[in-house]
Amino acid sequence: MGFAKMRNLNTKLRSLDPLRSASFRRGPQDCGSGVRAHGFNLIEVVLGLGLIAIGLLSAVGAFPMCLNATRDSIAESYASESADQLLHVLAAVLKTPDEDGHYENWDDYGRQLPYDKPSSTEPYSWTTLSWLSGDTVTFRCGGTDNQFYFVEQKPAGAKSCDFTGVYRVWKTAVKYSVYQDGVGWTEATADDGIAIGLNMEISWPANVPYERRAKALYHLEVYKPQS
Repeated sequence: MGFAKMRNLNTKLRSLDPLRSASFRRGPQDCGSGVRAHGFNLIEVVLGLGLIAIGLLSAVGAFPMCLNATRDSIAESYASESADQLLHVLAAVLKTPDEDGHYENWDDYGRQLPYDKPSSTEPYSWTTLSWLSGDTVTFRCGGTDNQFYFVEQKPAGAKSCDFTGVYRVWKTAVKYSVYQDGVGWTEATADDGIAIGLNMEISWPANVPYERRAKALYHLEVYKPQS
């Protein structure tokens, strides 16, 4: 009887010992903050990996859009700078006399320009304008009336071009206001031997069909110096 009592007493003591009783519990343990800790199951892991993959794919897909936007911005900058340069050079050429004081360039590069915008058909042969070209930019002229210009920009020694564009140049009549006694201010048209409106459309890049190119239009009025 004494041995049985001792065993029952030992059993009761073990049931009262929290450390001993905890070792016999199964399942998730209490972290002490009221939240029961547990690991991730397979479904949660798969969903997490899927969200990460979607985020990475979205980030990778945005890179080409950023590159295209940067490329288009650089091309627009090239187009604007080269068009401004060519337009003002043409204006200077028109107003420059020859050795005899005659303005032959006014007739050759100005008055012979068509009044209508040149067609989409571009010339096959071009003449390089060495007096206008430089180390990084090359200008060429074409067409029966010098109404086409071609520009190519690339670093010195490079094989690939940074920018290529085609200019279409045509003229328009210059309007001006004149005061007449008894009538007041009226609008008049200047003769093309006195003033010319230079219109220039640049389209780029030149290696794609005309219909698919980006385009920009510029205009400048030029007045012939009077002797």
